[in-house]
Amino acid sequence: MDDPSNNVSVPVNAGETKTVSTSPILTQDGQILNVGFDAYDNGFAIDSYKATISVNPTPLPTKTQSPGFVGLVALACLLGAAYLIIRKER
Repeated sequence: MDDPSNNVSVPVNAGETKTVSTSPILTQDGQILNVGFDAYDNGFAIDSYKATISVNPTPLPTKTQSPGFVGLVALACLLGAAYLIIRKER
């Protein structure tokens, strides 16, 4: 970024379409990037694009567990313990 080597001129013949690859960059949370291009035909500006992009932090995935499954296991343990206590008392 902010390097003269990032300014690339790519000639394109009339009626031709060309994809121009750009080098990847590393960003940091909260960073603001300005991107864009200017297109010329025989020295005359014919198109341009400018955008400002804000880099937001990517939330980390959270580990979730179904409370229903844990509740069923706990209930089964309680019922089993109650059954053993009742059976022992007889």
